[in-house]
Amino acid sequence: MNQKNIKAIIFDCDGTLVSSEMPTASLITEILLNNGYRTDIDEILHISRGEKLSVLAEKLQGMFPGLDTRSLIQAYNGQILNKLNTDLAPDQATVDVIKNLQLPKCVASNGSRERTEIALKATGLFGFFNGLVVSGYDINAWKPDPKIIDFSARLLNKKPEECLVIDDSIDGLKAGLAAGAQVASFRISNEKLGELKNYVAQINNLDEIFNLI
Repeated sequence: MNQKNIKAIIFDCDGTLVSSEMPTASLITEILLNNGYRTDIDEILHISRGEKLSVLAEKLQGMFPGLDTRSLIQAYNGQILNKLNTDLAPDQATVDVIKNLQLPKCVASNGSRERTEIALKATGLFGFFNGLVVSGYDINAWKPDPKIIDFSARLLNKKPEECLVIDDSIDGLKAGLAAGAQVASFRISNEKLGELKNYVAQINNLDEIFNLI
């Protein structure tokens, strides 16, 4: 990434702004174990990062033949919001970065609006975004589809190329690049990035954003 002239920032939520992937994976692991399927949280974390629930359910069905994905999804949906409310807490370093970031900003998530807003509120971040949250479910487009980035840029009254997309998933990076935005990966290894490392900036802490704008 070498364009600069960044006028707005589009953040992913889970795994980037909010460490909600741990309670999510913990809940899925608990549901599987309660139904007699042997797994552990590390295995579920590995396959669940950045995935839409229906896609994750298909992956799990491939791993655990006989798994009733409908029941899994029903159990997950019935418990996840309470799990996030209970397990998530503000991270002061993240709060400080977002509070001191003066550029227009929004959140673009593959998760539902309700889930995303609960996660942002539980971590003390929601108020900094002035309600600017884009859910893939609202526009029927999920990363790696660039439509979610295009929509977010328009919400910020900016062109995609004027926006910096920050995401911890490969699909999120691909969505940003396909939309023509400037893109930074968050805590993704070079091995996982592959050729994408030639097209994105890489950061491991959110305060490194200030070096990119």
